[in-house]
Amino acid sequence: MTNSKPLPQAYIERMQALLADDFADYQAALSQPAPTALRVNTTKVDVARFLQLFDRRLEPIGWTSDGFYCQDDRDLGLHPYYHAGLFYIQEASAMAPVATMQPAASDIVLDLCAAPGGKTMQIAALLGENGLIVSNDISASRLKATIHHIERLGIKQAFVMAESVDRLSASALGIFDKILVDAPCSGEGMFRKDPKLIDHWQEDSAAHYAAIQKDLLKKAFKLLKGDGELTYSTCTFTPLENECVIASFLQVEANAVLLAVDNKDFSAAVNCPDLPTTTRCARLYPHRLKGEGHFIARVKRLDGQAVNYSRLAPNQPPEPLKVFMANVLSKPLTGHFKTIGQQVYLLPERALDTTGLRVLRSGWLLGKIKGDKFEPAHSFALGLTIDQIKQPLKLNLNDAAVIKYLKCESLSIDAALTGWLVVTVDGFPLGWGKAQRGRLKNKYPAHLRLMRAGRSCD
Repeated sequence: MTNSKPLPQAYIERMQALLADDFADYQAALSQPAPTALRVNTTKVDVARFLQLFDRRLEPIGWTSDGFYCQDDRDLGLHPYYHAGLFYIQEASAMAPVATMQPAASDIVLDLCAAPGGKTMQIAALLGENGLIVSNDISASRLKATIHHIERLGIKQAFVMAESVDRLSASALGIFDKILVDAPCSGEGMFRKDPKLIDHWQEDSAAHYAAIQKDLLKKAFKLLKGDGELTYSTCTFTPLENECVIASFLQVEANAVLLAVDNKDFSAAVNCPDLPTTTRCARLYPHRLKGEGHFIARVKRLDGQAVNYSRLAPNQPPEPLKVFMANVLSKPLTGHFKTIGQQVYLLPERALDTTGLRVLRSGWLLGKIKGDKFEPAHSFALGLTIDQIKQPLKLNLNDAAVIKYLKCESLSIDAALTGWLVVTVDGFPLGWGKAQRGRLKNKYPAHLRLMRAGRSCD
């Protein structure tokens, strides 16, 4: 997408003052197409294997090892590998904050302002099976997209919550190894990708957002454990929402130290008059790299105590699930199962007390108990690997049956197959089906059928 909308005069004057001789290059960049990018979901497939399989040319993104530009973005959200959860469509610069954060595999991480979820997915892939991601947003409706992508990408070690930072502070003080505050902002860095934002820009909006950002940063910092790190990011350019927010925070928080954001592709931050230096922060400009506008800062908490996390003891699954797993899986799942109403979840091993909090998703949704039967959820299939499945229906990318399945059509199959099975494409699960007398009753969710692109706005 290119931007043909005129920029507000007050915005032009401010950016001219900020960029000086670079302003003409910035303005020219806005008239160029916004690059399309994707991130390989290493929860399911390693990068080398994906590059062997994927049928489009990709160009590496410099600041992350799993991100790529995709010039041929025709119907990218319709690709069978998208439905199998092998990649996530994400703006290139939006990958930078998490790449900068560098969570360790065993970390407990909070994504405070998570919806629609792109950065949650990126964090989860880096954490793998041993860490835990808490994906939170004040808006439960916006988190619907986050839950959808968690299911599609096969993420199991996640809690999704719709809470204010105040309520989180009351129950989760000092437990997180790392926190991402991708704060609500005036969105100036997205003018090329989403020109409609230009119509909503107001000269005084920066002060409004800065007040929100300062409050989020102050309260989120208290959720860090000792030696924990917080990454603050926006997709806007005004120093009032970026360097000045960080500098004001450092003025009043004696136990915080600013860490360097080092990357050859990023630009140096600016300083705010009469406030602590912020040159260790980073800026991303569309005329200096192949991506949109972002700001990134990292701070470390010096005080606080180490936290010893408890682990949930394994228990027995409900009997209908136990029978289902014996029939369908090569080896039954183990861990801590929890039934909420009719729904059965496999919880992350790392225990998290969510009492009193609005939790929308706890771990891996496996399915529903209906009487003495178990009905598997789509997320159950997407979280499996092919070696866990007794009866995989193995299809190749170019097999016409793949598209038929994703359109929720029935398939002709080997008459020897019976009962529940998982349809796969090139060895990666797409969803459930039920075999009977040479036909596959399609269990792919109707609301996800191939007519929908499913493209992320993150």
